[in-house]
Amino acid sequence: MKKIYKSFLLLILAASFVVTGCQNGQNKEQTNKAKSSEEEESQSQEPYAIKVGDETVFYNEIMVYVLLLKQQYEPSLGEQIWDYNTSNETRFEDMAKEEVMDEIIQLKIISNKAKELGIELDEDEKEEALETATEHFNVISDNDKEKYGITLGTLDKVYCDNLLASKVFDIKTSDTDTEVSDEEARQITVWQILIKTTKQDLNGEIIALTEEQQKDALKKAKNLLKKGKKEEDFKTFAKENTEADKVEYTFGRGDMNEEVEEAAFRLTTGQFSGVVVSEDGYHILYCVNDFDENATADKKEDIIMERQTRYFQEIYKEWLESYEVTVNDKEWNKVSFKELEVSEEE
Repeated sequence: MKKIYKSFLLLILAASFVVTGCQNGQNKEQTNKAKSSEEEESQSQEPYAIKVGDETVFYNEIMVYVLLLKQQYEPSLGEQIWDYNTSNETRFEDMAKEEVMDEIIQLKIISNKAKELGIELDEDEKEEALETATEHFNVISDNDKEKYGITLGTLDKVYCDNLLASKVFDIKTSDTDTEVSDEEARQITVWQILIKTTKQDLNGEIIALTEEQQKDALKKAKNLLKKGKKEEDFKTFAKENTEADKVEYTFGRGDMNEEVEEAAFRLTTGQFSGVVVSEDGYHILYCVNDFDENATADKKEDIIMERQTRYFQEIYKEWLESYEVTVNDKEWNKVSFKELEVSEEE
């Protein structure tokens, strides 16, 4: 799946599961169709959780999205992440549930619009979705499958919705301006030594050094610049003397504070800056590359994606206005990120 549709779920899908190998797609599809029919008949007797227009979304489909987010966050942040309060005092679990709901609503609307526009998945795309769904299904624990009603048919529906949304995105944004100049996207790489003019007090607040301490810091920076220009391996010298977490930075316009950015973009490859003053302290810059081709090419893709995303968001806003969305609170409140097992591929 191409990672072109700006959706947190699509990014998870693309990153978490890779379709590998060639299996018997026809047999799997026939089996899946039979299972889907059984599920539809069974689900018709169940209460819906979300209704988007005439499209109903049931608990088991929502739990697929929940599991995907758990696989994204828990390995690095732990199970306790869902109880964490964000800066606006919202529990992380509540924020994640809102994202899941918004994502599902968005996908259902786009899928419905795809029908109106005559956009559908071809047989190869359907097989791709089914193969990926099968791989995903095989790494979900039996307990989760049974407890939350997650079936291969459910997963196939989720992957088809996402792949179709990606296809609609491609088609609707195909006329977006893709011309990006080298200068607009230009990325440079520098090595830096930073001597700070601030410190952290006992309360964790960042405060300025005294005037005398700042004079000492400037003297230190000037001496380091003089010594650094004589070093054969300035990168190692910078690592040994900087007060920042790293020495190498690749960036473009608007990515750094103004003083550092302006000084850095005036340099050519192999040049040193003077001592640059910013609110963070005193900077010594060495230009490693005044035009990083690979980073610039990546930035061009990012700029095009940003344009496409802004354009598509405007289209989606118009679509959203014409749909009635209903949430069954009783069913929705059953959705939880806790106690759901997370299975890993062996």
